[in-house]
Amino acid sequence: MKAGDQIALSFRQKFPVSFQAKLAMALDKEKIPLTIKGGGDITINFEATHDPDTMIVSLEQPNWKLNEMELKRFQSKSDTIKIPPTQLGSDAFNLHECRGLYNIHTGDIQFTVSLVLTLDRFPQLARLGISAPVRIKIFEKGTYDRKTNSLETHASSFQASGGLMHALTVHPGESDESPAISFKNKICNCNANIGANGMIGKSDQAGKCKEVGGNRLTICKGTQVSLCWNATGQAHNTEVSSPVDPVKGIGNQGVITPGDGANPILITPSGSTEYKFTTRGTTQCDDKDCSASALVTVDVVTAGDVYSLSALNTTGGNLWSVNISPNTTDPNIRITSIRTVPCPFTGAFIGLWDCKKTDANGHVSLGRVTTDFQSPFSVPLVGTWQFTIPDLPETAYAKRFSTVCFEVTIDCAPR
Repeated sequence: MKAGDQIALSFRQKFPVSFQAKLAMALDKEKIPLTIKGGGDITINFEATHDPDTMIVSLEQPNWKLNEMELKRFQSKSDTIKIPPTQLGSDAFNLHECRGLYNIHTGDIQFTVSLVLTLDRFPQLARLGISAPVRIKIFEKGTYDRKTNSLETHASSFQASGGLMHALTVHPGESDESPAISFKNKICNCNANIGANGMIGKSDQAGKCKEVGGNRLTICKGTQVSLCWNATGQAHNTEVSSPVDPVKGIGNQGVITPGDGANPILITPSGSTEYKFTTRGTTQCDDKDCSASALVTVDVVTAGDVYSLSALNTTGGNLWSVNISPNTTDPNIRITSIRTVPCPFTGAFIGLWDCKKTDANGHVSLGRVTTDFQSPFSVPLVGTWQFTIPDLPETAYAKRFSTVCFEVTIDCAPR
């Protein structure tokens, strides 16, 4: 898959949600059952990474409604606690924890749904002896078919915070029941789609921007960036907006030419910001107005900022590497120190590395990387990074960890 493939572009998709979960709390050897049912919708953002087969997913704008629930009182089969229908919006979620990964090649997807149940929203918890907020994490696994926009997942595990909830368990339902949480896309889809990219410097051709650019750029202050987009289907009235900078030539909410975006937009961001491209269409079944959007995020770095690197093992041997492209990362950014860290989600970690850095001009630097920030060399962030485990006798680590992670502190070279 090359960088210009449409699937590599950042995109958002809104999904209807239906869920049913059977919970059971245990206290004094007594089992207290609770069935939760409900539905609503949620938006999922898919963001490209350095790995062309992997995207980061994050949950946004949840709008869920729980049906009425009944909970049997402890040691009393006749007395019940009734919880009325309850609306769950963004304030009921830890959205920064609602993240995961999507494998473009296999279609596998996994993410965390993190909820916070408070006494304000669920005063009935007090009758169970619960005084602190109950924090619930549901780990979802499943598949997402990009072509048909169908996403189906199931709860692979479930965690709840302490107190009486420490023994809370969940199962995904019997053979004739729905999964604990299932996502199915609306049959009535929008007939408009859009993808967006950006690249460092001035580009006179949208094709080049879409081919070599990306949806997340890292630059020093004062560096110019080109933005391009690709609106398809019955898209019309495409707009771009930014909360920080007006977009040069068309204003903060100007209408731009739909279609391929033949003339990329040239901007000089004054600070880190997101440029949101929105196009409009109609639903395919009832001709109602609908929209699709894509984001290009520009991070403007300053001295001392920390940047994350993910290196891949593609050979099965003792070599992990990553190429930092000058099209999406400012060549003026230099590293001041580097360390190895556990990877998010997988926890993959190796504490000692030999590092070889090859600059764009072919210059090679060698150094050792440990768990502490060190400065083995001062080199541009852009280029090829290669990591090997010192004196590794065989490839056990390579088979175990396909991706390993690092952090670097950065600075901007004088212009």
